Amino acid sequence: MPNSIKLFEKLIIWSLVIGIISGLFFPLQPFPADATPLLIFGGLLFLLGFEIGLMLLVSRLRSVIAKWIWIILQVLAVALFIYDLPTNDYSNPSTFAQFIVTAMGIYGTILLFTADSEEWFLSKQREKLQRLLR
Repeated sequence: MPNSIKLFEKLIIWSLVIGIISGLFFPLQPFPADATPLLIFGGLLFLLGFEIGLMLLVSRLRSVIAKWIWIILQVLAVALFIYDLPTNDYSNPSTFAQFIVTAMGIYGTILLFTADSEEWFLSKQREKLQRLLR
C-alpha cells in the first residue's frame, strides 16, 4: 500500500474523531425535541459505519467505484460547507472544527490522485485481467 493511501486513511480517521468530538461537545444546531438519544446514537453509528466502510473499500480493497462515490460525497460536503458559511455562528468552536474536517477531506481526496495511488489502483485492474486470462 502506498504512503499516500496510508495517509488518506489516517486523515479520514482523525477527521472522524475531530468531527465526533466537536459535534458532541459543541453541536452546531440543537437536537430536535422529538429525537430520542437512541435515535441520535443510531444515526451517528450508521454514518460512522458508512464512512469507515467506504474508506476501507477505497483504501484496502482498491475499489474504483467506491473511490468515485467518495469523491462525489466530498464534493457535496464542500458545497454544503460553503453554503452554510453565511449562516454559521463563528463563536462556536464546532464551526472551526467543521472547517478542519472539510480541509482534511479535501486533502485526503487529493491523495487519491497521486501517481503512486493511481498506479496502486491500476495494479488491481491488472491483477483482475491476469486472473481472467489464466
